Amino acid sequence: MDDETTYLRSGKASSLFQKIKQIDKKVILGNLCNIFCTLFAIAFLITIGVLAIVYRESGPTITLKRLSQSPIISFNNSVFDFNYNSAYLPVFIQGETDSMHGLAVRVQNYNKSKGIYDALPSEIAIVVSKDGMNFPDVKETDVVITTNEPFQEKGAEDARIVFYKGTYYMFYTAVKPSEKGRGSDLGKVEAQLALATCSDVYNINSATCWKLRGTIIKNVEWSKSGALLTREGQDHLLFWGDDKIRYCTSKNLIDYDCKDENVLIEPRSGMFDSELVESGPPPVRLSNGNYLFLYNSARKVENLESPRPDHKMQYNIGYLILDKDDPRRVLFRSDKPILSPELDWETCSKDTKALMPHVVFVEGMRKTGNDKFVIYYAGCDTYMGAAEITITF
Repeated sequence: MDDETTYLRSGKASSLFQKIKQIDKKVILGNLCNIFCTLFAIAFLITIGVLAIVYRESGPTITLKRLSQSPIISFNNSVFDFNYNSAYLPVFIQGETDSMHGLAVRVQNYNKSKGIYDALPSEIAIVVSKDGMNFPDVKETDVVITTNEPFQEKGAEDARIVFYKGTYYMFYTAVKPSEKGRGSDLGKVEAQLALATCSDVYNINSATCWKLRGTIIKNVEWSKSGALLTREGQDHLLFWGDDKIRYCTSKNLIDYDCKDENVLIEPRSGMFDSELVESGPPPVRLSNGNYLFLYNSARKVENLESPRPDHKMQYNIGYLILDKDDPRRVLFRSDKPILSPELDWETCSKDTKALMPHVVFVEGMRKTGNDKFVIYYAGCDTYMGAAEITITF
């Protein structure tokens, strides 16, 4: 009998085989556990990815309800012909615990000797309401941003306002004449984003409160529509532009670092925002931590019924959901507008007193509840209206 046979018949071999079997079971069980854990992790990641895609494709549900079928501000309760594109600001009354509601309204007249489409330079007036819906008549004395400065002698337009740590920051468009500028109702002009601040919270409807800081995006001849997002302990973000929406960063809210390549969104071919996109009100935080950012947009519409000659543009309002950790990242973008011109004072198809037919345009928004807001929007660059929006997830 050879050594191999003798060894195999011995108890030592049997004991060794048992140990090998035990080792094999442990290895097999370990491998199965590794495989199971790996498959579980893959399934988890796929599920998260699918949920992210579904969210990105569907986004939250936004419902909009007009709060009035007629304008809340118009030439019927103003000394100005056009009252539109209004920013919202909370107004504090000394000795009162509840704030009131202010609108910084773009006000403008037209040249009576030339016709309604020959508009004169705009200014910005502030009116205050207790309930946010019933505003007093707009008067000349309500104007706080005038055209007295050379850098805005052709107009001060389209404010957006943020109140932060005791100071109001108003971003608006300063318009000045320029031979190398773009053609407009005011001649060839440059339009540049400007800043005014007010720290006397009980005196916001006085022109002396507002300190003019001048234009803030240097070496750019055309910059409009600044919507500020303040962030504690991080760089603040200023979203701006009326072709693409870009962003600047700031550490002190006075000086801004702006790069042309910092683009948030661009127009989309074949969509409601195919011609331009432009900032709406400052982004607002939602209950899930992300930000809602409304934006204005335009598309060309052939055979648009309009009393204004050769007018083929329709303006609509869309929205973005911005990431709570990095608001430069768009989580969702609406594929349909939440508001389009429908009412007579929004389409102005036969309105010979309206400056720009088929326009709805938003620059003001205030929070009224959990994921619920009132927006202040313009119709036809002539009137102001209000609507309530509700966000559900």
